[in-house]
Amino acid sequence: MMSTQPWEPRVSRLEAAYEQVDRRLGSIETSVESLRQHIDARFASGDAQFRWMICMIFTGWLTTILALFFHR
Repeated sequence: MMSTQPWEPRVSRLEAAYEQVDRRLGSIETSVESLRQHIDARFASGDAQFRWMICMIFTGWLTTILALFFHR
């Protein structure tokens, strides 16, 4: 069944819908990039804290072993 509307208004509506979708996808892309940067910053901070904690555990373990070794 063919529509009786001319092509120009239909194409114009499709172009407007395409532009709206393009704007929305651009907004989503910006949000995802911002979130990615935030997560990367949090992981960088977490890595430094993790290394510090591992060093503290190792130091405590080493101190205990040395105390037991040199006790006598």
